Amino acid sequence: MKLNLNEIVIDKDTQSRDAISEDVVHEYSEAMQNGDKFPPIIVFFDGLYYYLVDGYHRYFSYLKLGVSEVDVVIHKGTRRDAEVFSWGVNDKHGQPRSATTKRYIVMKALDDLEYQDKSDRELSKILKLSHSFISNMRHELSKPKANVKPLPRVPNKPIDPLPPVETFKPVEQMGNDEEDQISELAALNQELHEENEKYKTKEMILEGDSAKVEETITDLRKQLSIMEMELRSVKNSRDQYMAKNAELIKSVNYWKKKYEKLAKIE
Repeated sequence: MKLNLNEIVIDKDTQSRDAISEDVVHEYSEAMQNGDKFPPIIVFFDGLYYYLVDGYHRYFSYLKLGVSEVDVVIHKGTRRDAEVFSWGVNDKHGQPRSATTKRYIVMKALDDLEYQDKSDRELSKILKLSHSFISNMRHELSKPKANVKPLPRVPNKPIDPLPPVETFKPVEQMGNDEEDQISELAALNQELHEENEKYKTKEMILEGDSAKVEETITDLRKQLSIMEMELRSVKNSRDQYMAKNAELIKSVNYWKKKYEKLAKIE
């Protein structure tokens, strides 16, 4: 089935990799341009949104090339179903999962209230990782850290009052300097207005020269195409940073909980 790339949601925590590799995106893009065929990307549909779960590097490669529609395999399920499914993708195809990605997946599962109490073998089937790898990580994360001290308490300090807000003076109370400043600003505003009117009256295209008109339009279209590509690139970077930020927040929350538990023990 074909699906428009703009319909696919990528920022709802359904990306299991620790990061998107720009080198892989570039490699896939070149291969696509050379005619190589890639398998369909996988999405989950909850009746309203299509959540991407498998094929993020392919997604960004298509986006880089300006492809509008792509082949997809659609599973019915919620965003939560999509998130859990994403934990086990790329175990046998695509860019191999790095050690950092594997650890990140395990941390997500062990930090999840629904899955953290499942056995290592149960998680192994879901994450597509060896149960020994999961067991080692669980053991590592459960170890108390040596010399953990509670954070020092910061004494409460009175908040300094805000400075008084300066109000505008009525015109009759203004001095000569203030009136001069207002006059200068008014003159500058009038000058800018007149300059703007001059630009409005200038003709952008020479009349009667159809060849020149066509050349100008073609050049503008090329510039617009370049700007659209740059905009897509900026949006891609923004999406990656947002996804990475969400991952960092979850990681910080995990270690915060661990610290609070250790602090209580002491």
